Amino acid sequence: MSMTRADQRGSAPARRPLVAAQVSPLGRLGSWSYRNRRLVAIAWIVVLIAISLAGRPWARSSPCCWS
Repeated sequence: MSMTRADQRGSAPARRPLVAAQVSPLGRLGSWSYRNRRLVAIAWIVVLIAISLAGRPWARSSPCCWS
């Protein structure tokens, strides 16, 4: 009969019970963002489009000569 390493040591190590650690606000935001990653990705795309569209009026009126 073959023995596993835990059997060879005598017994398996005792596991500590999981205790809820205090999570910072940034950790909670990260957890929420991961759970809702599709919504977060869509929100970022909407924000980027809004910023690019908001900058168009100033781009047309600038006296810049790039050519």
